[in-house]
Amino acid sequence: MALSFDDSPTDGTAQVLAILKAHKVKATFFIVGAHAAARPDLLRQIVHEGHAIGNHSHCHEHTLPMRSAATILADIRQCSHTIQDIAGVTPHMYRPPFGVVNPAIARAVADSGLPCVGWSLRSFDTATPRPERLLSRIVRRLKPGAIILLHDYPAVTPQILPALLQEIERRNLSCVLLSPEILQS
Repeated sequence: MALSFDDSPTDGTAQVLAILKAHKVKATFFIVGAHAAARPDLLRQIVHEGHAIGNHSHCHEHTLPMRSAATILADIRQCSHTIQDIAGVTPHMYRPPFGVVNPAIARAVADSGLPCVGWSLRSFDTATPRPERLLSRIVRRLKPGAIILLHDYPAVTPQILPALLQEIERRNLSCVLLSPEILQS
């Protein structure tokens, strides 16, 4: 199974990284280019600690899905260039903001050459402030092969992350990094 964090890096990234490190778990972080430009040291830390990086747009604007394919492609490329300039790595996958894929986004993603990555278990951590409710929601749906969507900025996420990692271990599951190769299997 895979843990993935969208919208990184944020003010919550360092805390999430510390928890992952304490549990010896790697995750995939989908990076917003503008966030990376504002927090370059956190992006470098994500990469240095061995986590996978994906492109999550440069601007993450709610109107992005309504733009032309050319505008969306330019946004994807800008994010990739920002990540490369800051951390020296190039993302090899894309997750569209809000998980929206329409014809313009599909064309832009195809033109970018990056595989589009979704999730199979949406945590709703951005809308579920009660830790016990969030943890229960995730654990009930936890299974081998799951791709869990989380965010590192809600206060509730680091509150439940240690217990979630313990439950993953208790079930003898392991966390893998997302990659184009994993996605094809």
